[in-house]
Amino acid sequence: MTQPIRASLFMILSLILTACASSTQQASTEDGLSGVKSSMDQLYIRDGVQFNQYHSIYFEPLNVSYSDQKRNDSLSRRDEDFQFDDKEMAIFEDKFRTAFSQQWKEQLGWTVAEQPGPNVLRVKATISDLFLYASIKNDARSPNASLANETSKMQLQIELIDNQQQAQLRMIDQKYTGRPGSGPSQMTRVSSVSYWSDAQRMFRQTANNLSQFLKP
Repeated sequence: MTQPIRASLFMILSLILTACASSTQQASTEDGLSGVKSSMDQLYIRDGVQFNQYHSIYFEPLNVSYSDQKRNDSLSRRDEDFQFDDKEMAIFEDKFRTAFSQQWKEQLGWTVAEQPGPNVLRVKATISDLFLYASIKNDARSPNASLANETSKMQLQIELIDNQQQAQLRMIDQKYTGRPGSGPSQMTRVSSVSYWSDAQRMFRQTANNLSQFLKP
């Protein structure tokens, strides 16, 4: 095979791989948002939006649903042992709100509003397919059963909605908490304290990544 042919085949293969990697990203959405290139799986922003007109954010209740993925658990625990009770859900939502409000106040000057209104963006977040690799219940029957490096995975969708109920930004991205990709030697005991720290760190990184598309 000659060098020019090899180069052409390599270029074609690169284009195919690039197209496959971005196949979930659409050019535009039905509600008029345009696809934007980013490190996230999907990011859509309304053409011409000026985010500097907004001064505050209002958080809608966080929506959470769990994955149907089957797990091999040596203790034969119930699905509920890997899901949040009401108290844990309140903590999880607080970590989300704290991470985003702190990052966006620091980088954008946005404050948290007590209710929607003019110059206020509503933050609508949905977490689906949440899968915890280890139970965070403090009464786990075996310490070894709560060892992990990657502590959870989920799909996170965030929408920023204006006072006319119109989405101005939509992000969809697969997220992980803990230390994804690290080896067995780096596995640590998962507790509720360590998991909340992992979750808030992931939310903070997400807010930071989104900030670059919200700045003037």
